[in-house]
This record gives sequence, structure tokens and C-alpha cells, in this order.
Amino acid sequence: MMLENLVLLSRRARFRLAALVLALVVAIVWATAWLAQPAPPRRLVLASGLEDGLNHRYAQRYIEILARSGVKVEERMTSGAGENMTLLLDPNSGVDIAFTQGGLAKPPETDGLVMLASLYYLPMWIFYRGSDEIDQVNELQYRRIAVGVEGSGTRQFAKPVLALNGLTTGIVMLPTSNVAALRALRSNEVDAAIFVDGAQNEAVRSALFDRSLKLMSFARADAYVRRMPYISKVTLPPGMIDFAKNIPEQEITLIGTKAMLTARSGLHPALVNLLIDAAHEIHGGQGAFERAGEFPGTDPVDLKVSVEAVDHAKFGPNLLHRSCRSGWRRWRNGRSSSWCRSRRCWFRCFTTCRKCCAGGSGRGSIAGTASLRCWNAMSQRAEAHCPRRNGWRTSIVSSGRSPESGRPPGSRARRTRCANTSASCGARCWRGSCRRQPASGERGSRRRTSPAVQSESARRDQLDPEADQKNARQLLQRARDERFRTQPLREEVR
Repeated sequence: MMLENLVLLSRRARFRLAALVLALVVAIVWATAWLAQPAPPRRLVLASGLEDGLNHRYAQRYIEILARSGVKVEERMTSGAGENMTLLLDPNSGVDIAFTQGGLAKPPETDGLVMLASLYYLPMWIFYRGSDEIDQVNELQYRRIAVGVEGSGTRQFAKPVLALNGLTTGIVMLPTSNVAALRALRSNEVDAAIFVDGAQNEAVRSALFDRSLKLMSFARADAYVRRMPYISKVTLPPGMIDFAKNIPEQEITLIGTKAMLTARSGLHPALVNLLIDAAHEIHGGQGAFERAGEFPGTDPVDLKVSVEAVDHAKFGPNLLHRSCRSGWRRWRNGRSSSWCRSRRCWFRCFTTCRKCCAGGSGRGSIAGTASLRCWNAMSQRAEAHCPRRNGWRTSIVSSGRSPESGRPPGSRARRTRCANTSASCGARCWRGSCRRQPASGERGSRRRTSPAVQSESARRDQLDPEADQKNARQLLQRARDERFRTQPLREEVR
């Protein structure tokens, strides 16, 4: 019978039916693939750097920010970016993400690593003692130079630069970094010290304020950029470090690279979104070399960029992997799991959100596979407060439904002027009347709340969680039978 009906259809109708079936099959396959994704891990190991370096300070910020989302980040302090790259290449190291920098990639060995984001500039600072002005690296020949400890980003960046200038021999490279290198330079144990870090580094800032030390300006900075693609040219304007003391006194041209947040290519997309959001909070501002909003970036340095990171930069956080600002609260009842984002909850199947929305019901989507949007307790029970400062209350405006049934999806909330504006009543207002009785001599509503309304309000306040969940499920079932969209609140003044 169905085949006979198909024969009777026109060619256009058959084409539409085929397109509908194809779209349905694609949706089912996509939903099945998404449901098969494993849950994101709740623990990450971050390889940072030396204790007196910037990476250690930034690692503490990442630990703090991801803790809000329920992800525990453990910091593993290392000697620097070089060792971090080695740990990422070792699958048994236990490190999931690390701070690295440009110039460390060695394909095809590093093909399994991806850059989640570039974070900030890492200039190469060369401080030296003496009366002569130096503007080229090859003028450091026959000198003692502190180039950082083994495995540090400073040493990994400085060695190719020194080799490019023919300084493979004729110099003494001492393995000291940061504060120890600055101390050696001041005590005349070395003739020059190299730092590859941001301007906020403690040793760099201390050296910039030391009048006995000089900072080298690179005369051939443009040539370095063309010879080594991972190198960037940056300038430090006069007075950038200290405007009152005019430090530096003249514009300094430096070369450097970019710090990167690097991970293995199999990192869960939800964690990628979390890490990039944290990077925006930490590195999104303006710095000594960075423009506001320039970082985190997805421009390639020397590693391939994560696909999820590119999607995040173009379209924002992935809708299916949004996290909760107040913490990932994962709920299991044997058949479902969910992650919530503040007052918005995203579920893998139709269920009731107990934790993040205080028993709220959900908004369904395609077959329940993509998301459910949570309605918090205030939206369900349509209750609000009438504070003294504005005297507004929220009331239900829905087609024939009483306040006891809660606010169904698609209903409108109307804000009306509350009569009790002379005091902060702190009571929950309903459509019929305000439950607060004005005191004697106090300006208030002429319509006083009856004892029956008060008892009904008290009964509503004592609803147990099971009743709330049952009511939420009924509302959700009703919403699934009709198309609805969340309408914005409309303000109407009586």
C-alpha cells in the first residue's frame, strides 16, 4: 500500500521525501557518533617550567581557572620548554599538556602533537656588561655567556641563533637560567646573559632597572625572521617598562618566538574548549609586546594547529561541550550523564537536572541527542522577589495554566509594578496578589492577601524535590508534543 502511494507521488514530492530520509539518517548517524564519545577526563597533568619563570606563574592560573569547572590540573615543574616537548613525545610520561615554544618541532617526530593556542611573545633578551655598544650576536665571540640550563626554552632558542652567527666555537656557554644567570652577570662570572621569556619575568625586569647592564638591540632582526620562520620581530618602545624613569631610554628591537600551549592530538574536545577559554582569560589582555585580543591565537608557529582550536576561534565554544563556570557537575543515574554551564545545562538524553538548576526541567532538541536546556527553579515555579529598590514582581502569563503548574516552556513572564514598594518584603509574588501584608501606616496594596492564598503559597513553598521532578517531567513531555521557542521576557507596566 505504501509503495502504491509512493508511485502516485510527483517527482518533486519523491525528491523531498528522499531528502527528508537522508537528513534523518545523517542526524541519527551524527547523534550516534556523539553519544559514543567518551566522557572528558577530570584530571590533567601540565608541564610548566622553572620555579622562577613565567610558565610556573601561568600554570597556577590555569589550575585555578580549570578548578572552577571541576577539572583538577596537576603541575609538573620542569627545566623548560625543551624538556616539556620531550615529555609530550613520551606516551608514558603522564603529561597531557605543556608549555612549549617555537623552534622545537622536529617532524615527523612531532607530528602527533598539536598547538592548542599561541599565548604570548617570548623575546630574546641579551644583557651584557662593558662600555661597548653591541647590536649583533657575533660580537659576543670569545665571551662567557649564560644560555640557560639543559632542557630550557632559553637554551633551545639560543643555540640555533648562535650557530647562525658562527658562534659554535669560541664562546663558553654556562648552564644558568633566570635569577641565577643575572646574579652571575652582576658578579662578573659571565660576560653576557640570555633570557627567553616575557617582560614580566623577575630576572628580566630586574636587569632592565640595573643601570650597570646594557640590553642589546638586534640590528638584523628582519633577516632573522626570514631565515627562521618561527622567529618574530618585536620592539620595546621607550618608557614601556617604567614611564617615569624612562626605561628603556630608547627603542629596542628584539627577536623572539611565541609561547604555545601544546597537547597530543587525542585530547578531548571539551578540555580543548576549557583550556582555550582559560587562555583567553589569562593572555587576552594587552602586554608589553602584545596587542589586546591578539592572544591566544591560532596562527601556525611550527606545529600543526588543533582542529577544535580553529573551530573555537571561528565559531566559539563547541555547543555540545560547554562547561559549567561554577564547576562541571556530572550526574549519573545509570543511563545518562550531563555537564552544566551555570544556568544552562546540556544533556545527552531526556532527564531532569538536579544539581545545576535545582530540579529544573529541560528543553529538548533533535531526538534528545543534542541538548536539553535547563529551566531553573524560578522559571518552573514562576516566583520572584519584590525588593525595595525597584518594586517589581514577576507573574505568569500562560494560556490557562495556574501558577501551581509551574512555568511551561514557551510561556511569557510579565513584570508588573508591585504595590509594596515602601519596604523590602522578601516575599514571593504571584499573579493574583502580593503575599506580603503591609504594616500599619505603610503605603501598600489595597488588596490584602487572604488566608487561603497564604496557605496555598505556603503549600507551594513546601513542595518536596520528588514533586518538583515529577512536575518537570510532565512539563517536558508536554513540551515535546509541540514546537516551542524560548521567548524573551516582555515588560509591561500596569
